[in-house]
Amino acid sequence: MNGSRADLERQGAPSGDEGFTLVEILVATLVFALTATATVGILITAIRTVRENSDRVYASNLARSEIERQRELGTDFITIGNTTSTTTTPEGVFTISTTSNWVGLNQATDACEAAAPGQAYMRVHVEVSGATISDPQVSDTIIAPGDDSSLIDTGQLAIKVADERANPVSGVTLQVRDVAAAGATSTFITGPDGCVFVPKLAPSASWQVTVNRGGYVPRIVNGTTITSAVVAAQTTRMSFEYAAASSMEFTSSTTDFPIPAGIPLSMGLDPLAISPVAVTAYPKTVSSLWPSVGGYQAWLGTCIAADPASFAAPRTTAINRTWYAVTPGAKTVAPVNAVTVRVRGLPANALVRATPAAEATGPCKTPPTYDLGSTDSTGVLRVELPYGKWTLTSAAAPGANQVVTLEPAPVASASPSASPTPTPTPTPTGIPTDPKGARVTVSFPIANLDIPTPSPTPTATPSGSGTP
Repeated sequence: MNGSRADLERQGAPSGDEGFTLVEILVATLVFALTATATVGILITAIRTVRENSDRVYASNLARSEIERQRELGTDFITIGNTTSTTTTPEGVFTISTTSNWVGLNQATDACEAAAPGQAYMRVHVEVSGATISDPQVSDTIIAPGDDSSLIDTGQLAIKVADERANPVSGVTLQVRDVAAAGATSTFITGPDGCVFVPKLAPSASWQVTVNRGGYVPRIVNGTTITSAVVAAQTTRMSFEYAAASSMEFTSSTTDFPIPAGIPLSMGLDPLAISPVAVTAYPKTVSSLWPSVGGYQAWLGTCIAADPASFAAPRTTAINRTWYAVTPGAKTVAPVNAVTVRVRGLPANALVRATPAAEATGPCKTPPTYDLGSTDSTGVLRVELPYGKWTLTSAAAPGANQVVTLEPAPVASASPSASPTPTPTPTPTGIPTDPKGARVTVSFPIANLDIPTPSPTPTATPSGSGTP
């Protein structure tokens, strides 16, 4: 009855060689996947690093080659300012940017800032970027001039281009010529220092420099050209204020109250430099603006009464005006100063017109009339209008003209904390406003219109019997 030990094992006794379970296989697969992923990531990073290092070496060689090429040209043939070129290689496409400028003895700053710029030597700065390198490869050198590079019978120009914050502007094309002579025009491009030093110019009273770069504007009108004299053995300095243009998109302060087409606006850098802007329709974009650090002030309308400052102080101040910050090369959305107006009491699709009050001087001496639009299906029209006195008319309500004065919303004064009831802010006479700000409702008398007036709904009389 009792079998041997070998017989028991053959009959299914436990042993250690049954194989792997499903859980063990899944765990092993997960470990392998994680290890493989980490290994592949390391390999990719290593390959990328090797490739970037190879490109960096190639770019460094290109920079040194450009330096040697500039040396072979010599100072008489090196292009002053910035030059850019591209080259396609088996490693990729590289951009070579070279900036060359004269430097005087003991000159610590660029020629435009130095007290006594000169031609002691030519400084050449080369940057090579492209392919896979993250930072450009840089190479610098100085090149000694020829014996005739400093001539006492010629003069020189030091031309500086700076933006709205007095920072140098690179990539600006300079056209230099003597307008009184028949000589050719010389072209230069500013480098990172925004300065170009042009030596060996014949003395003349009519040397002209013009700056140009796409998307850039001068601070003042016609500020892209300067004409000045060049004197022998002296440096003539020119400075340009040139920056990336800004733009402003003027729109209504709320989409529910659009600004009628054709109403102009006023804008400017300071209170004494306000200009009218003609507008066909809103939103209105004004482009090619100088990116003033202080921003622009603007409001709807061009009448004297439309100026928000006229309600609080003389027009030479900016009290109550809205200032809009601008960013170089970007657009600013500018909701303009105005009053939201709701016109009611008219039939549907009734055209409403408005005329500002005549003024003694200025653009509203003979005021124009504007079409505000037509009422909706409920007989209501919502618009936004400039400050001032307006007369509203509609052919649907002949003889029922409405005169309304639109002013800024009164500013609520703070009440003492001890007072249990806030002191209401007085509302100027004839200016209906609501807590949201300057909002006016203009009602045309329904009695003057040939439209039926709805009868009041009768009120049920409670019965005398019964207890409610």
